[in-house]
Amino acid sequence: MVEATPDGGRRWTHDPRHRIRSPTTFREVELLAFLRRIQAPTLLVWPEYSLYSAEVQQRRSAALPCARSQTLPGGHLVPLEQPQALGSAIAAFLAEVQVR
Repeated sequence: MVEATPDGGRRWTHDPRHRIRSPTTFREVELLAFLRRIQAPTLLVWPEYSLYSAEVQQRRSAALPCARSQTLPGGHLVPLEQPQALGSAIAAFLAEVQVR
């Protein structure tokens, strides 16, 4: 996130909750089981420079039965780095889904 400074500048910040450990351990197998149950049309957006390997991306994409994947330029923070591209991708996806 970007935050205004008192002198009119900007500085990077983050949600402090990202530093709190989860009370449960993340398990990929549980995530994949959850994703397989989603039946709604889904747009899965990956950044060009992802924190996740191509193998992880493929496995998660394949787990979503009604998903379309799209890669956008940039890194992990696609909404901040590429807001117009993300908005366009979402709008196109919603227009496509609405037609069906």
